[in-house]
Amino acid sequence: MEELQRKLMVDRIAIVKARYQSSASAKSKVLGNLVYEYIALPGVTKDDPTSVKRFVTPTDSGRFRVYVEEHAKFTDLSVEHYSNIVVTASDGVRKLTIS
Repeated sequence: MEELQRKLMVDRIAIVKARYQSSASAKSKVLGNLVYEYIALPGVTKDDPTSVKRFVTPTDSGRFRVYVEEHAKFTDLSVEHYSNIVVTASDGVRKLTIS
């Protein structure tokens, strides 16, 4: 795996062999044959070369704000969070079919 990562110049490779019982006599792959390929780096900004980015709008309390409403028989917990996942380069995501 490490040699393949070096050859492909990628940080991570995942092989999923999991199957599920799709009928009484057959098993199917958990994941399909589609692979989406793109550049992704941790700690990115809007100007770096990655293709897919997550933009977060912070609240007054940070990235998340939690609301607690207590009632006689239950308690409501609500979490406020604003983020968008954006493809910033139209040619930056490739869809491949692997068999």
